[in-house]
Amino acid sequence: YSTVGGNTNRLTLLYGVIIALIIGVILLLFRFNTHSVQKYDEISNLSAKKLSLLIDIRKNADYIQIETFKLTLDTGVTAMRNEEKKITKTQIQNDSLYDAFSKYIGSNKEQELFNQLITIRNENTESRNTLIQLNYQYGADLTAQLYYLKNVQQLKYDAYHNALTTLSNYLVADTNSKIKDIVKYIRDSKRAIYGTLFILLILLLVLGYIIAKTINKLKFQNEALDHSKEILEDQNKYTVSILESIPNAIVGVAEEGKIIIFNSQAEVLFGYSASEIIGKKLSELIPTPNKQQPQNIYQYFSAPGSGSVVNKTVILTAKNKNGEQFPAEFKLSIISYKQKNIALTSIKDITKRIEYYSMLEERNKDIIK
Repeated sequence: YSTVGGNTNRLTLLYGVIIALIIGVILLLFRFNTHSVQKYDEISNLSAKKLSLLIDIRKNADYIQIETFKLTLDTGVTAMRNEEKKITKTQIQNDSLYDAFSKYIGSNKEQELFNQLITIRNENTESRNTLIQLNYQYGADLTAQLYYLKNVQQLKYDAYHNALTTLSNYLVADTNSKIKDIVKYIRDSKRAIYGTLFILLILLLVLGYIIAKTINKLKFQNEALDHSKEILEDQNKYTVSILESIPNAIVGVAEEGKIIIFNSQAEVLFGYSASEIIGKKLSELIPTPNKQQPQNIYQYFSAPGSGSVVNKTVILTAKNKNGEQFPAEFKLSIISYKQKNIALTSIKDITKRIEYYSMLEERNKDIIK
């Protein structure tokens, strides 16, 4: 019974642990999904910011190139100054866009492409400034300006334009690669989590089945135990009824020398109630041995089954609750209960018998005289 009960407790504890693990896996899956979505959004938003900055930079660069072309065609100094102011203002805006972009750079390759873009941009700016100076120098004579615009400045701008395109393409490819990796990581992780969850659910079902069988077994054993208790109680009642039906006092002493059986006739004979005397030492009923009492009588009661007085009838001096001593006949026997010996004795007060024998002896003496 204790083994089955202990196993049930351990299985129930394990069942609870698995339920806790399942809840933990579900929470982990929820948190993982949330984190993955956040990571996906973070990469997408960052990429969108970078591409938005590059688009604005490209627009401003195109605008500056158009204004540079207009300035080349202008012949008046005032008109050229106005175009130059527009170019300078837009260039300042682009500088702030470049500063903002530099804060979002996340890889060495991206930094390398950005540095190349800055270098080409500076070369383009330098060629544009040279073109503007040529325009101020030659004025209405457009030959030198157009030649420089076509063969130098436009090439620098094309290189600048290509560098912007290269960086934009890299950002798109890098973002797609990162998103692809995240999607693959999410798919593989979910597969592992779902697999773990499936295994835990199978274990939960198996343990539930084992626990149910164990509980049924425990229930069956409890029923058997209750039935055994009923039988034992009936046997105890039967035994008590037998002890109570015996006309003599019955006293039983366990191996440790304590009284464990005391029937109603013993209560009348000694004046103790069963509740008073049970658990007490035998010396409450039999005084210390004297010359008239067998010296091994206490061995019989302290170690039932040993000694030479087993299964014999002896005359001993007994003592009642009031301390009055009287001669008693003890019929000594041994019974076994749960692999232990119990000294069981039937006790009868023989005071009247001794008085009667004494009277007969006196009469015999008188007759002989």
